[in-house]
Amino acid sequence: MASNYNSRPFPAEILVDGGQAHVIRERQSYDGLVAGEKVLA
Repeated sequence: MASNYNSRPFPAEILVDGGQAHVIRERQSYDGLVAGEKVLA
C-alpha cells in the first residue's frame, strides 16, 4: 500500500519470481509527484 500523503513519492515496485527480481514500476519522480498540483495560467 502506498499513497502520496505528506508529499511522499511512490516507491519502486519489485516483483520477486523465485531467485529473480524485476522492477515493474519505477520510483515516482518529484515532477510526477507535483504534476497534478501545477496551476495552468
